[in-house]
Amino acid sequence: MNNKLLMIIKLSIVGLMFSGCVTMNTEEHFRRFGLERASFDMDCPKDQIQVRVLSELNTGNGQVGVTGCNKKAAYVAAQGAGWVNNSAVPVKR
Repeated sequence: MNNKLLMIIKLSIVGLMFSGCVTMNTEEHFRRFGLERASFDMDCPKDQIQVRVLSELNTGNGQVGVTGCNKKAAYVAAQGAGWVNNSAVPVKR
């Protein structure tokens, strides 16, 4: 192998090692990828929504409960679909 290829392989290995150090926990993941949707679904500003982890993403069944504006909902992490509302949210009339 030439030196350039060897260096690329070494850097790739180091990159893979560090990628595990920057993973998000369940709440951070929801806040980044699901909070906007929850705010819309619940008709509630993002800064008024509280997030409670019900089960961690690393269990294969990430779930969070969200409350705000006198409403609550549950969201599940669905592979390929992001965070999906898994509960009924009453619509204001």
